[in-house]
Amino acid sequence: GFFCREKGDGSLRGVFDGRKVNAQHGEPPPLEATTPATFSRLFCSPEKPLWITKSDIVSYFYELRAARWLVPWLGMPRVAVRALLRAGLSTAQVRNFCTDLRPGEALPEEVYPAWEAWPMGYLHSQAVAQSCHLGVIYKETDLTDAVFLSDSRPVPREAAQSFTVICDDFIGLSRQKEDALRLDRQLTA
Repeated sequence: GFFCREKGDGSLRGVFDGRKVNAQHGEPPPLEATTPATFSRLFCSPEKPLWITKSDIVSYFYELRAARWLVPWLGMPRVAVRALLRAGLSTAQVRNFCTDLRPGEALPEEVYPAWEAWPMGYLHSQAVAQSCHLGVIYKETDLTDAVFLSDSRPVPREAAQSFTVICDDFIGLSRQKEDALRLDRQLTA
């Protein structure tokens, strides 16, 4: 299934209705969550400032390709091919979306679209997104797991930098302004 939610700017965000598939698949691994409680345990003062940088990966869920075995589980309601053609798609465009058609095979009357990216609404999507995001951070910066902030860990008190990831959002904390600016450049390049 599929439904839309209005975003703050008035546009619509497509959301996969994953209730049926979620009921068939096991629970995802637990995420290390960061809430305002984590930030309340940090210390800063005029003598010991804390510089904060934040970045967000735009359209992150739509960039992460789902495993091929998962795609059939991520189907949406059927759509009449004639409706797609009336909406302005060409026959070639519709054929291009039908990845299981053999060359020369006629288009079916109906198609069953499926997400090929990890959709919002599927229980495991957030865990996959956060894990991939951490991989990017560890590859592109000097940050390590030892300075990752979460509610379940002690705050690294003497670290020059620390950070957290909340799915597609990165929040970096640095004791030096130059380090915060460097982090921002590394993750927005």
